[in-house]
Amino acid sequence: MSSLELLLGRASTALLAAVLLGMFVRGRWRLWYSFTLLVFFTLVHSVLVSFWPQTFHVGSVWMFKEFALLLARIAMVIEITARVFRGFPGAMATARRLVVLILVVTFVLAFIVGPGSTHYAGFVGELMPRLLNGTIWLFTSLAILILWYRLPVHWFPKAVLLSYVPYLLIFTVALNALGELGWQKAAWADRANVIAYAVLLLYWTWLAWRREPARRARPQDHPKDRLPPAA
Repeated sequence: MSSLELLLGRASTALLAAVLLGMFVRGRWRLWYSFTLLVFFTLVHSVLVSFWPQTFHVGSVWMFKEFALLLARIAMVIEITARVFRGFPGAMATARRLVVLILVVTFVLAFIVGPGSTHYAGFVGELMPRLLNGTIWLFTSLAILILWYRLPVHWFPKAVLLSYVPYLLIFTVALNALGELGWQKAAWADRANVIAYAVLLLYWTWLAWRREPARRARPQDHPKDRLPPAA
């Protein structure tokens, strides 16, 4: 690991710690438990890689981390579906069918990759992009359903969701480029991913620490807008 990579890794560690601390200080960890778990697990991995790179900056550890994050993302989808759609039976039924369909298709496509995907090169170039595509479809489909049914969503998980999908898309493109072109020819993809990740963490840090936005009062809440009492 180069000195620049080490510096960027420790900066990411600091930002992840700031995100997690802000969520606990503001009490936002209760809004999305699985997202809190994802941030915590990513922070633990970042600490290990930043301070003990010779032991933990290896392909097998990265593969294990990505599988764990995949499970955390699936948990995020299930949890946000239960939280947002539970009061709307029709929308819940549609969301449940859609989530199951996407998960089945994703794992079928991942299974088709074959045993070579267990090696690092196959994992980066074949298996992981397919799993990430499924995750992107899950998050995007939920966002579309929320907008379609006009369901009320707390601003924090909504902002996290809308920011995480674009980053996952960039991450998927970077993995595809690295798998097809190799690390030397696709160095630009790795740099783009690093920049996108830093922007994402900065945004999440701001979300975790910002004050609750003031609610806009409805017209009926203003005395001057109320109709006079009937005679």
